[in-house]
Amino acid sequence: MKTMISILTISTLSLASLFAAPVAKASAPTITNFSSEYSGCEGYTPRFLLWWSASTSVLEYDLDYEFWYNGTWYPSYNGTKTGKMFNGSHNTPTKVRVRARNSSGWGPFETIQLPTINCQGGGPIIQ
Repeated sequence: MKTMISILTISTLSLASLFAAPVAKASAPTITNFSSEYSGCEGYTPRFLLWWSASTSVLEYDLDYEFWYNGTWYPSYNGTKTGKMFNGSHNTPTKVRVRARNSSGWGPFETIQLPTINCQGGGPIIQ
């Protein structure tokens, strides 16, 4: 009789777990509306306003940049804000990318190309 009670208990637990409501796992966020606006030269440094939003609630963002398309990305920002002033480099092709993280992990990067600006110590020549 003891054996039968054990089997019945295991059977009851298995049935209960079969009928439990599934827990939906949140997905990692995606970046939406990643944009830039040239905001002028400061000496020989072109400045850009960057802004973005995410598809879901976010714990933090990572923003990286790459000069000369060399494949090396450098960190520029990590935090909770959805915008940043970015200092480019004089007459240098630049890409920036941003991604977001929530409780499900990091989402994919969204990348944009910034215009190459030739700051002549003041006024720009946009190329």
